[in-house]
Amino acid sequence: MAGAPTIGLICAIRQELVDLRAALEHDRRTRIGGFDLDQGRLDGRQVVLAEAGIGKVNTATVATLLAARFDAGAPAVIAVRRALHDTARHVAAGRRDLVVIP
Repeated sequence: MAGAPTIGLICAIRQELVDLRAALEHDRRTRIGGFDLDQGRLDGRQVVLAEAGIGKVNTATVATLLAARFDAGAPAVIAVRRALHDTARHVAAGRRDLVVIP
């Protein structure tokens, strides 16, 4: 998928990232401003996984990092652990909209 934008996946807590990190064809981990950002491919798409921590300020900070440092052109996907499998399918299908799962 040449030219496809990097997709930023933001989760609040580490447990939400477990399944996605396990499925990630991992390129590297970068630590910026106290946030761990994992780059790689998920189902053929370039992604950056991030644990933002709790709160809108942390989420906004990580979203800014994804856009500025990783050129994440697709909006971030925000998920909770119970919905990770649906979210992973959503990302793999190439949808580029914002998904917020309560």
